[in-house]
Amino acid sequence: MKITRVVLFLGWLGLVFMALTSTSVFAEDEVGSCGLPVIREAFKAYRQTVDKAQVEKIQTRLQELKHDPKWVDGIIGPDTEQALRDFCLTQNLAASNDTIAETLVELLFQTPAPASDPKTLPVAPLPAPQATAPVNELFGTGTAVFYRLSDQDFTELEARGAILQQLETLKDVEYLTEYALKTEVEKTLAELTRLADQYAVSVVETAQQLLSYRLTEPSFDRLRLANVPEAALELLQTIKNLPFPSKAALSKAVAFRLEQEAKPTESDASEEQSEANEPTPPNYAKYSKQISAQADEVSVYQLTDDSFKILSERAEFQVIPAALLEMIGKLKDVEYIDRQQFIQAIDGTIEIQNRYYLGMIAEETADTYRISQVSLNNLKAKGLPDYIVETIKPLQDRPFANREALKMAVQALLSKLQASFKEKGFDLMLSQQARRIVPEDLSAVPIRWDGGSCGCSRELSGVVVYGFYPFWLADQVEAPEGDDPAVGGKQKLDFSALTRIGYYGLYLDEDGEIAQLRQWSNDENALGFVKQARRYRTALDLVVYTDVWHTWSDDAMNKAAKKVAEKLNLQLPPSSVDRLKSLLPFTKKTRATMGDGVTIYFEDYTNPAKAEGRKKIASFMQRLHQELQKNPKPLSLNIMINLDWNELGEQGGIFKELSEPPELLGIHKALSEQPAPAGTQETDKASIDLILVLLEEPTTDSKKKLRSKIENEFKGKDRRIVLRKIIPIISPSGQDRDLEKKYAQFDDDLVYFEDNFDGVGLWPLPLAQNADVEELNKRIVEAFKPKVKQDFMERMVDQYIPQVCNYACPNRWQFRILFDILAFVLILVVVISLSSCRISERIKGNPWPVLGLLAALLLVFGTSLVCDPFWNQKSDDVAIGLLATIFIYGLWRYIRKLNQGKMP
Repeated sequence: MKITRVVLFLGWLGLVFMALTSTSVFAEDEVGSCGLPVIREAFKAYRQTVDKAQVEKIQTRLQELKHDPKWVDGIIGPDTEQALRDFCLTQNLAASNDTIAETLVELLFQTPAPASDPKTLPVAPLPAPQATAPVNELFGTGTAVFYRLSDQDFTELEARGAILQQLETLKDVEYLTEYALKTEVEKTLAELTRLADQYAVSVVETAQQLLSYRLTEPSFDRLRLANVPEAALELLQTIKNLPFPSKAALSKAVAFRLEQEAKPTESDASEEQSEANEPTPPNYAKYSKQISAQADEVSVYQLTDDSFKILSERAEFQVIPAALLEMIGKLKDVEYIDRQQFIQAIDGTIEIQNRYYLGMIAEETADTYRISQVSLNNLKAKGLPDYIVETIKPLQDRPFANREALKMAVQALLSKLQASFKEKGFDLMLSQQARRIVPEDLSAVPIRWDGGSCGCSRELSGVVVYGFYPFWLADQVEAPEGDDPAVGGKQKLDFSALTRIGYYGLYLDEDGEIAQLRQWSNDENALGFVKQARRYRTALDLVVYTDVWHTWSDDAMNKAAKKVAEKLNLQLPPSSVDRLKSLLPFTKKTRATMGDGVTIYFEDYTNPAKAEGRKKIASFMQRLHQELQKNPKPLSLNIMINLDWNELGEQGGIFKELSEPPELLGIHKALSEQPAPAGTQETDKASIDLILVLLEEPTTDSKKKLRSKIENEFKGKDRRIVLRKIIPIISPSGQDRDLEKKYAQFDDDLVYFEDNFDGVGLWPLPLAQNADVEELNKRIVEAFKPKVKQDFMERMVDQYIPQVCNYACPNRWQFRILFDILAFVLILVVVISLSSCRISERIKGNPWPVLGLLAALLLVFGTSLVCDPFWNQKSDDVAIGLLATIFIYGLWRYIRKLNQGKMP
């Protein structure tokens, strides 16, 4: 009996111990450097020191280390914070709360990724202070990003004021996790904006975290295991899941419920007197402490009045003024590859419009020098927007001494309006709205080009028209109604206005590796765009981009040079035309390769923090040039850069750095204003053929700054050499920047580029979907038209039957093969007729088949002579050859007639 009591006592003791242990573990606060509150506070400050791309690198690294942040979105939200906490717990940290963020980031990139599934990660030693790499110098990801405002973006920006109003529906609602709150916010804002996930991060950051104690369903389960009577638990159902601010408050509520049920009422007392022999109700109050000990500590998240007050003051929740949206409406669907270029385009667009409106106001008030109500009404009738009218109203009825004084006053108000937009950070908000991260699945979409009847690329006065084709354009395909664009759709390009096309799509990482080939593959199913470019005689370049060039080691540079050359030299599988060509005599039997050149885009080129790294670029370009020299055909090597235009004069010799050693740009070794010494000649072949520069808007100013920068860095012939390598890159879309004449700025840019540089770059190249594509191409050809005189036949064909060459040039190899076949048949007929009198007599009796064959031969050859660039360049040789043949034939006939003697 005693043993049984001892066993029961030990059993009860074990259950109580388990309950208390589970409660203590469940309710235990996180302490130390790895506590979630510490992580959250540390990374709030850390976010101010890094950009979105670097946060994405951290999230990617967390995934590699099996601490999944769920989102690789460049935002340190609750999921990323939880992943950082989990990683932190695997480390033996000795860092203060002030340095925990930097320490964790350093350890992230030093800790090896697990070879297999989840195991405890080894403890990583803290790095020595002198060996600590700056946290901003993290590796690139290769994520493709561009900036473009669509119709949907403008709609979302206009509706931005409704975001907080929509969030009001979530006010005071409890969420057990930050993730649950974030998910609900995204769901609530999904119809208002495509940036719902980013707004959700801000909302979660401002949510109030409320700690409470509750009797939850798990609490009741544990109490049942502890043999608390079910009747007592029934008494507590009314307070189940109710929040209590402390355990003491919960304990009081539990005790009150149990004691109230145990106390007899007055009616119960009278019944007791009549039924004195009945047993008294059980007293459940003795379980109060045991029940309270099983309460769960629950942390919930709520959006309170304080939350909405904080959100209303945040920049991302500010309403974009309708006036600003109206000003930048002309940037709709214009694509920019660089964020600073996009922001500058906003400023430039506003400046140009303000300049135009200033002219309208000055013209309207030219006689009175006064802005009256009548003049305001006239200006509104002429199209002056309401926001400009409201801006200049403070000047109404004020007299000015002259027109210039009035213009200065109006200009000051317009400039103040523009400055207010920048001060409030609206340009940064717009860039966030315009930012597009390209889905990687677009790289699997095949590129299908169709040159139609546009004809071959033309020789445009020796300049270059460089069209960029980013890989994400592949899905912008038009197809006839009823057809599936993914199957039969093609993109129409006017190759006649493009001398080179740059396929933008491959990324060079910190190790000099190219991770993905995207569409740049010699798979036979993916080569249609390469073959189309070759048909139309447009050179095709591979554009490789990198943002980690400043981190390259010597080995990484060597590897990068070899990898780029290797991708450029991918051999094309032979087409049916290639197989026929191989059968012809006097034709080269070499296999064609994918590219005709390569362009390396060094992102963030003028970042002062990367100034030391710029010295590596010259070395890398030299090595890449040496690798390209191994290809049997000449290849173009180009460099592409973006500049900080606001500080262009303070950035030192950013172009001159590319001229050391001099053979990179093909300039003189001695830079001097004086004539070069005798025997010093310009280098025959420079390593770098073109320097492509992203030009910021307004191009009216930046193109002149670009020329001035080069003139200040170089002298004499060197200046001319470098200028003739520069290709400014502009956008072909949104050319209605000048309100008086739609293409005025575009025309002005082309004329300036033709006079001062080596051509123009278009980002992106215009597709058929661009409504202005025909007009743009026509203006390009007109601005860069060849200055050489055409011969009579070429002029006649161009003027009356241009379709002949538009068809014959892309199909020139078919014409060459047809000519060879006709010539072979004709020679064979001549040989047979000379060897057989019978056949010769038949031909004399019916010469039409042979004459038809000869006519076809002459027609094919004549077409090739005019339209085929190979024969066109040899037209003088052909003419001399024909004259020589006619002369020799006449001389032979004359000599033969003399030898025959006189007829009797």
